[in-house]
Amino acid sequence: MPHYRDVYGCEDAEFDWDQLEDLFCDLRREVKGWIIEREEDAKSEKYFKLDGADSDKYGNNFIIRYRASEDRSMLLGFHEMALEHLAVLERLIEQEELTPNLLYHWGIVSACHGYLLNSSLALSSDLTDDVRRKNAGKTQSIDAQLKWYVHWRHFHIEKGKMTPNAAIASFKGLINDILKDKVEVPDGFSKEWFGRCLGRSGELTSTMRSLKVGSPRYLLLLSSARQEEPRIPRLSPRAFKKKDATP
Repeated sequence: MPHYRDVYGCEDAEFDWDQLEDLFCDLRREVKGWIIEREEDAKSEKYFKLDGADSDKYGNNFIIRYRASEDRSMLLGFHEMALEHLAVLERLIEQEELTPNLLYHWGIVSACHGYLLNSSLALSSDLTDDVRRKNAGKTQSIDAQLKWYVHWRHFHIEKGKMTPNAAIASFKGLINDILKDKVEVPDGFSKEWFGRCLGRSGELTSTMRSLKVGSPRYLLLLSSARQEEPRIPRLSPRAFKKKDATP
């Protein structure tokens, strides 16, 4: 069937109920399919990633992005109004009788659809920068752990008591003992703080494992760790008190 504007592009075009039903199906699909994103959805990246990619479950055309600059209550109001009149319009179209009542409800649904469609075409959120900054903060949140790790390695290797591999193994062993409640957590720190030294696999984070001795970043972390020594945990395993074994 030809497109609507090709059929009705002139004044003497004949009315076609099949064509009207096709148009109505498109309207209904979009109106019922739209999801109006909430602020918490945008911040948690429920539907979209920061790079703009949508999830497998939802397509761009069916998500109306949250934007602080837009009145979400108006979007919800127009969406609710469209759904309400859509049900009435569907019953009137089934009767196949062109009446002022049908035109009235068609006009309301079309107006609401146009308002929502305009917002749905925006494929970015004005919260993207806020989310990016927060996510960047998360990736920087292990800086203190990195400084402690570098300082630990340097301290034990410099003393000549451990090989590089042994220093890393002792560091990882201490972390595991803390997480398994074999060692008391030092004052001013939490078990979660030490847990951020390990990745999901239980190994040291990839950032820690990729640090090369003598690299600019390694030396920078070592220098800042020495300046912040009171704010990082002690370097000797003996400074961590073992918990009494339960009888």
